[in-house]
Amino acid sequence: MRNWNDALLQDLGDALDMHTHRDKRLNMLSTGSRRKVMVMAALASGAAVTLLDQPFAALDLMSIRIIQEFLHEAANHPSRAWIVADYEVPASFQSTRVLQLT
Repeated sequence: MRNWNDALLQDLGDALDMHTHRDKRLNMLSTGSRRKVMVMAALASGAAVTLLDQPFAALDLMSIRIIQEFLHEAANHPSRAWIVADYEVPASFQSTRVLQLT
């Protein structure tokens, strides 16, 4: 993939402590670890628009903070757009725009 970012994937893997699971099949991982793998791949993809559907579900608080910090930093880069779909906006989540669908 042209925009794939191996360095970012490595950094996220370190921050989310996923390297201990490197040799496991996806179906052998817990729900939270599977979610981390999917979010890491989406973040490292380099896609112009990335949709994260409930990225914080089944994650521990430290992992949530790490992903939120990444999204806060990424919000300042105009080359990518992030769409986060969830049932509620986390209190610490600073977003550019919140669209509430009823």
